[in-house]
Amino acid sequence: MGGIFREILGPRGFGMRHVGRTLLAPLPASGLMLCLLVLAAGCTEAPPKRPDNVPRTAMFAAGGKVGGWWHYCEFGEDAKAHCQIYNAGGLVLYDGVFLPMDGQPLRAEELKLVYNSRWGDSAQFICLADSRILVPGSDFDRLSRFGEWLQGKRSTSE
Repeated sequence: MGGIFREILGPRGFGMRHVGRTLLAPLPASGLMLCLLVLAAGCTEAPPKRPDNVPRTAMFAAGGKVGGWWHYCEFGEDAKAHCQIYNAGGLVLYDGVFLPMDGQPLRAEELKLVYNSRWGDSAQFICLADSRILVPGSDFDRLSRFGEWLQGKRSTSE
């Protein structure tokens, strides 16, 4: 073993003491940052394959032990958000009217779903681009209280 390999790996073939000096020294700071960004981007987790029963426009929300959930909403003629939450495998967890946790009316143009890592349990909450949260109307009281607690707006004793 000789040449560049000997310089990088060291005399015993496994030391890394010269890697930084040999490989990274010629890179300007901007080049080094670009390399780090490319490496970081390559480490992000892509959503799993969307199950056939999940609408094509559903948004994937990563998290939990199962890997994440699929969220889908449409604004109905009754001026309400009709949403579904699916697990990563396509099992429907919630299907029905979802209401804004803040109790304020929702307009069709506000129904823009986003992923917000702060709301790690996306099996119960749907985040909107305007920072509002939707919860299933079928369990609104319990989930909105829980959501307020997560936001620090409610104590555990209430």
